[in-house]
Amino acid sequence: MPLVGKDIITSLKKLKRELAAHGDAKRAEGASAYLKHVLKHHGVATPELRECLCGFYSEHDDMTREELLKAALFLWDSDYWEEKIAAVALLNRYEKLLAPTDLDFLGDLCAQSGTWALLDTLATVGLPALVMRHPALYTKVRKWSKSDAMWKRRASILVHLRPMIGRDRKSRLPKGITADERNVRPDLFYSTAAELAHEKEFFIRKAIGWVLREVSKLRPEEVRDFLLAHPGEFSGLTMREACKYLPEKMLRELGLEVKPKKLATKKR
Repeated sequence: MPLVGKDIITSLKKLKRELAAHGDAKRAEGASAYLKHVLKHHGVATPELRECLCGFYSEHDDMTREELLKAALFLWDSDYWEEKIAAVALLNRYEKLLAPTDLDFLGDLCAQSGTWALLDTLATVGLPALVMRHPALYTKVRKWSKSDAMWKRRASILVHLRPMIGRDRKSRLPKGITADERNVRPDLFYSTAAELAHEKEFFIRKAIGWVLREVSKLRPEEVRDFLLAHPGEFSGLTMREACKYLPEKMLRELGLEVKPKKLATKKR
């Protein structure tokens, strides 16, 4: 049962203590090295992280928008990855509370994320949920492609991932949302991808390929036609990702080499 009137900051301080208590020095060292030492790590395993968050949810599942933003900012203002990802988890869980005016706040978090391990979770869940519920925000996110912050540019691509897949797989959409021409904007994704085609940043090239790859599983013709319209513009990395699941016929249409399939050998 929610604890009515309990100060949310008190609960957040308790959550921080619990995360620290579940830490493991060896795991923290490995996680920090894996993410290029961008942030400190307590070394909390995923099950324990979820357990700590569930405890917080049980006390504050009826939080208001103001409390949500206060909690997210409090957790985000940390040097530890686990506390920052907890902020993202709260925003994703309670995304229905977010208002159009909160887009700039999410944009700031994207710009400050410093690692895909924070950015991607927000840019593929909470951010697209907000934009799909308020489609007029799409044109504002479109402008993020010109941001000086690389992670914000990546968000301008990844925001389209779930909406575009959701055209064919409703389970990928936020609860209560049906995909339609207003809240899914493939035109803006493709224009963003084309604009960023010559980016040198690995994480931009990878993001474009990621979205194209996932869309190609459901709408291969759409991806093929886009790539045909932009011959030679995308990096090898983007093309490898984008074409991973395209049929051989389409690969040939794109002028790509089709490697012969390896014959299975029987074990003796």
